[in-house]
Amino acid sequence: MKKTLCIFLSFLILITSFLALPVSSQAATYKPDRKIQMQAAMRYAGPRMLWHHPIAAIRHMMNEW
Repeated sequence: MKKTLCIFLSFLILITSFLALPVSSQAATYKPDRKIQMQAAMRYAGPRMLWHHPIAAIRHMMNEW
C-alpha cells in the first residue's frame, strides 16, 4: 500500500511538473508592514494547503529549494 502510494504521488509530481508555469526572476517586494501581513497569511494558509491541495504544496516546496 505505501509503495503504491509513493509511486502514485511520484507520478503525479512528475506529471504536474510539466504543467508548471515558468517562474519570474523578479521577486515581489512589499513595504515592511505589508510584508508582516503577508507572512501572517502564509503561516495560516501554508499548513492548510497540504490538506486541500497536496500536489500544489509539494510543487511549491520543491520550487523553493
